[in-house]
Amino acid sequence: MVKKLFAAAVFAILWCGTAFADDIGTQLKGDEITRELIGHKFRAVSPKRGMEWRGIYNADGTVRYGGRIGAWRLYGDLLCGHATGQPEICVTVYKLGDGKFQFMHTDGSKGVLVTLA
Repeated sequence: MVKKLFAAAVFAILWCGTAFADDIGTQLKGDEITRELIGHKFRAVSPKRGMEWRGIYNADGTVRYGGRIGAWRLYGDLLCGHATGQPEICVTVYKLGDGKFQFMHTDGSKGVLVTLA
């Protein structure tokens, strides 16, 4: 059960979608994603379900969500991640302001809102 919840949380971080927003800030490039997000604790909120969780993207390529571990990587200017045994999902990252980031799916739909803790 816990593994299923963890997989759902990772999936939701990278895959929850709503309509594309016109003003979503500045898109970050790969090195900017690393500088802004990696090694910082965050709070993520799903746009559709309002689910909320906390985590951290570690420099070693792991990501922690509620005590569980997944993996992340950069693919050019995309942040990609997956829970163990789950498909990888990639998003673009937009900086909204100090410590706030909007994840966007490659189809243009809105993903989670991430705030640094």
